[in-house]
Amino acid sequence: MVISDEKLRYMLETRRDKANYLSRGGFFLQNLEDLRQAIQQLVATTEAVEEGTNQYGTSDVVTGPLNGPRGILGIVTVWIAKDESEYRFVTVSNPRLKIGGLA
Repeated sequence: MVISDEKLRYMLETRRDKANYLSRGGFFLQNLEDLRQAIQQLVATTEAVEEGTNQYGTSDVVTGPLNGPRGILGIVTVWIAKDESEYRFVTVSNPRLKIGGLA
């Protein structure tokens, strides 16, 4: 499972909508590792739902509670698997919002 620092920083620096939502749970640039661990815990305890396949690989969604320093957030995480050995984190979203074509 790959969750790059760059992806986490991008969400917390550039994407105001994501940064504002994640801050409710206590996630900020200063604690990237807390966010990574919370996402890993969610994925380890929640079943992924396959959303489809494209030229980048198979897309999965994991939806559930994200345990943060300030509380629990409902969250949608999106992943892409090129093959069985590489499962890459793509993004997170508030479950009340749509991600691309996902509800």
